[in-house]
Amino acid sequence: MEQALLLLLRAQDAKEIPFIWFWPDWASSAAVMTHDVETTAGPGFCPSLMDINESFGIPASFQVIPEERYEVTGEFLDSSGGADSKWWCTT
Repeated sequence: MEQALLLLLRAQDAKEIPFIWFWPDWASSAAVMTHDVETTAGPGFCPSLMDINESFGIPASFQVIPEERYEVTGEFLDSSGGADSKWWCTT
């Protein structure tokens, strides 16, 4: 791979690989808030925690990780409201 990049640079008479900015509006960084739902208390607290996140303008991702510690019910998944909801959980 390194050799291919060197050959490409030479072919283009370039001195360095151009840096292409990847964050919108030239932001210097990005952050992602994630929540692991690992215990029996987790599913019941998801809606409250999302409301707290939303009140501060923080989008978040919830990772449902039961690993036999609790049951992920259809009711819990349905309560997320899907893609049209203000929150949703992944399993």
